[in-house]
Amino acid sequence: MKVENEIHIYRINGEDTKVGEKINLKMRSVWNKKQFVELQIGDGIKIVVKDSDLIKAVQNSTGNED
Repeated sequence: MKVENEIHIYRINGEDTKVGEKINLKMRSVWNKKQFVELQIGDGIKIVVKDSDLIKAVQNSTGNED
């Protein structure tokens, strides 16, 4: 099964995105490896990361008070 999600990007290189700007983070399944996901910003390069590493990174990066 092929799965694709798109997430709105709110800031790029420290600058807020503009209303109506359609640059998204795309996340797709990797057909031959269940534990990996492919990430792509807009039409840019594609990278593949381990799903558990990405989940841990998100958990570690959120909920922290600066």
